[in-house]
Amino acid sequence: MKKINIALFLFTSLISYAQKKETIVVKKQGELFFYRTGIYTDSIITKNIADTFLVKMSNDRKESIELKLLNATFAKTFDENLFKLVYTPGMRYRMVYANSVHDGITLTSNKENRKHLEAHIAPDGASPTGSKEIVIELWDTKTDKLIMRNAFVYKEK
Repeated sequence: MKKINIALFLFTSLISYAQKKETIVVKKQGELFFYRTGIYTDSIITKNIADTFLVKMSNDRKESIELKLLNATFAKTFDENLFKLVYTPGMRYRMVYANSVHDGITLTSNKENRKHLEAHIAPDGASPTGSKEIVIELWDTKTDKLIMRNAFVYKEK
């Protein structure tokens, strides 16, 4: 009888480990991160010292966010979320996420569709001001509302 109880106990304990564990998958939505990186003063952008920004957002926000830049644009860096600000006096740019096909080496043989931030010259293109003020605005294109506006002064070393 003792052997039967031990066998029954082992059998039921092994069956309980054989069951699939339930997992909950949480999808991040509505995330938006936009800030400067490194050591910097409040409103001064210094060339090659304090001119890197992090732009990261969840996929649902990528479709409806537009960055508008006055007297500047963003250049890609080694990281897909880090961008170097490039001073372009007298120009207006807009940055939007666009679909692209990733041609690099992937784990699968199929090409991978990804959204990446692209720079476009704004419809009103040129800016009449010759100042060294850089203005960055984040807009929600679905509601056509301004989310954030930052103004900086550009300074070369």
